[in-house]
Amino acid sequence: MKVRALAHAARVPLLSALIACTIVLTAFGAPDDYTIRKGDTLWDISSERLKDPYQWPSLWKANPKIRNPHLIYPGQKLNIPDRELMKSETTGKEVTEPGTEQGKVVIPEKLEPRRIPVQEQHYIVPRDIFLTSGFIDNDIKIEGEVKGESFKRNLMGRGDTVYVSLSRGGEIESGTRYYVVSKPEGLLHPTTGKRLGFYSKIKGLLETTGEDNGKQRARILESYDEILKEDILIGYYPIEVPGKPLTERKPQLKGVVVKNLEGLRATGRGGLVIIDKGQNEKVQVGDQYTLITGTEPFATSGTIQVIKTFPSLSIAVVGKSEREVMPGDIYKN
Repeated sequence: MKVRALAHAARVPLLSALIACTIVLTAFGAPDDYTIRKGDTLWDISSERLKDPYQWPSLWKANPKIRNPHLIYPGQKLNIPDRELMKSETTGKEVTEPGTEQGKVVIPEKLEPRRIPVQEQHYIVPRDIFLTSGFIDNDIKIEGEVKGESFKRNLMGRGDTVYVSLSRGGEIESGTRYYVVSKPEGLLHPTTGKRLGFYSKIKGLLETTGEDNGKQRARILESYDEILKEDILIGYYPIEVPGKPLTERKPQLKGVVVKNLEGLRATGRGGLVIIDKGQNEKVQVGDQYTLITGTEPFATSGTIQVIKTFPSLSIAVVGKSEREVMPGDIYKN
């Protein structure tokens, strides 16, 4: 009898531990998987699955295979971290199942205050230039269009109230934000004629303010270029301007300039260009290349530095320039 009593006593703590583990697993659950759909952004997925769009950096951190948070594609798999576990990590408190004993607050070790020097961040280009440089995609999700403003002016900018039409039906909540972008422009390789995708320039940011006689109104919050009637709208997502790399990169690569983004056939120092290599060729933000004229005598004409990368193309800013940069010019190291 004494042996049985001891065995029973030993089983009780073990059973309690198993029950506790079950409660913890039920509370937190296993990490969830999500397959990216057309038009998704980390901002939208965080809002839907984590109930907080501002948790998108945590979602990005949980998926190290995604190099650029603004470039995700249909079919990619995302690991969705447990929302309650994220709260626990953020607050520093134990999360408990409702109705169970209150978790203990984790008290951090007391540290002596020390002065941390503020390091100034340096950028390759200013924020407005980075934004207006736009993006390249094969399938741009259009969510609306600028219809004009009450005084029927052709050019609109920051502070103006405009009318917009939105593709989704139903009532639109005031305060919804959209980027204003130029209509997609097809890109062709200057030497092969191959179709490379579509380019759109980001012109500004607007926010819906309500209806006026059945028409949707919006206020332009920011403008980086002249906004025109029939410019299109795409969903808002946070854009971070990358800092200048700490180490200089000049990888071995050769390609050609596809297009300049100044609205002219040629561009010079400070101008933006599209080049025909991207993430597939391991191009990174900050990479520098030497420019060579695309025709004889094939002389060195300047430099470019990459500011944005896409799967097969990149956007770069012209640095040193002894002549105007033109489509078909060569870049290499």
